[in-house]
Amino acid sequence: MSRFDVVEASIAQLRTALEAGTVTSRELTQAYLDRIDAYDRNGITLNALVVMNPDALADARASDVRRASGTALGPLDGIPTPPRTAFWPKGSRPPLAPPRSKTSSRNAMPSPSNASARQGPCSSA
Repeated sequence: MSRFDVVEASIAQLRTALEAGTVTSRELTQAYLDRIDAYDRNGITLNALVVMNPDALADARASDVRRASGTALGPLDGIPTPPRTAFWPKGSRPPLAPPRSKTSSRNAMPSPSNASARQGPCSSA
């Protein structure tokens, strides 16, 4: 593997690198996880990410398999993205979210995996 520098890389550059085979989604995801470990969990401890996807590397490997077989889910398939509160697994709440009523429609928000089925990102963080 040639070391792909994710610092300051744009989504377009990540996509181009994935399509060219310069880097795999698993390599990108590992690079971001390494940076999160160095800067968010250790070192200066930014604590910028409250939640991590424990399946990030497995999701990335699945994306690599799809890309290799020509069945990528979309232009963002395999690009690591952090979980967003707008896309949370059905039945759960993001950390620090305000309380909601039992009739709230937020409970029906699509999960990151559902979003990836439409758009293709690999939720890594």
